[in-house]
Amino acid sequence: MNKTIKLSLAVAMVAGMVSSANAKVSLDEAIKDVTLKGYVDYKLTKETKNDGEDREAFHDIDVRVQVDSKINDNYTMTLRVDEEEDEDDESDSADTEGDKNSSPLQPEIDQAYITYKDGGLKIKAGLQKVVAPRLHDSVNGDGIIVSNKLSDSMTVVGGYFYNQAKTDTDEIAGVALAGKAGMVKYGLTYATIMDSDEVDGNDGTAEDNGATVVDLTVDAKLSSALNIHGAYTTKSLDATGEEDQSLMKLVLGGKAGSVKYALGYAMAGEDGGNVSLDSDSDAAVNLQLSEVSSDGLTDDSAIYAMVGTNLTDTVSGKFEYAAASDADSSEYMFTLSNKVTKKLKLSASYNAWDIDNESDSQMILRAKYSF
Repeated sequence: MNKTIKLSLAVAMVAGMVSSANAKVSLDEAIKDVTLKGYVDYKLTKETKNDGEDREAFHDIDVRVQVDSKINDNYTMTLRVDEEEDEDDESDSADTEGDKNSSPLQPEIDQAYITYKDGGLKIKAGLQKVVAPRLHDSVNGDGIIVSNKLSDSMTVVGGYFYNQAKTDTDEIAGVALAGKAGMVKYGLTYATIMDSDEVDGNDGTAEDNGATVVDLTVDAKLSSALNIHGAYTTKSLDATGEEDQSLMKLVLGGKAGSVKYALGYAMAGEDGGNVSLDSDSDAAVNLQLSEVSSDGLTDDSAIYAMVGTNLTDTVSGKFEYAAASDADSSEYMFTLSNKVTKKLKLSASYNAWDIDNESDSQMILRAKYSF
């Protein structure tokens, strides 16, 4: 059965469930309880290499649609359709490296879950983003997340996922505490990755993909001109011979008039700083720009700086810089953005980096329409 038929059947099933739940109300009333959101994102990239072997320009189109349907006062159904691959990395021609024009869109249902809310209690069950999203970029799986807001100063969260693929393991479980005390927000997360039964399970052998991650964050908003974010994360790998990873991060940011700024520092442990659940440099736990990221560092530090301002009511400019002290890598990016409407944003970026004495650059033109 092809993906289009699978998608059509899934949509029909969800539509049938929603229709059944709202069988005693008119179509107009049912539509009032349905929220549609998403985006269409077009990106054109032209890369230039210092060795003269420039890559041809290529484009990528990302489309996402999410439907939230309120079933009653306590239950909501969510269905999200996204591309199977958000970034195209296969060449159209085997003889042309880097010819990566976006292939025909291949949508898939990447999230489909039910949410139950009653006061401070929230339960989400189904295909969704796994627990502790700060520790990964976009890992979806089948499971359940239960959270209970006991007070403004404490929310307790627990989650278990029995099926997901991006970490090459079967199960992920985690618990977290989060809250706010005065101007300080905190978060403490414990997550464990359980190895796939297809290998040898959690037996500590060299093939064991299991791991445990502990993440502590503290945020303090001292004023509109100064926000402080601090984090310390450790990742213990189960496999024999693998050393524990650790990463410390501190970011200062704020706004003074029309100028926004951010200054960041990260220090990776002596055995490495790869602390995300799925070893992804785009995870929020890392300090990264585009090519330079703290996730690949070992006993090394990285810095990040950003300054931006509004040039007009709709046009803004931003400069970013990142570097790793001992890894011989640096990167900078200029971005000019035009917020045409609340839903349409155009941008142009020039990005250049030098890693291991190899310099490359790219120009990115982007148009994103959100709804």
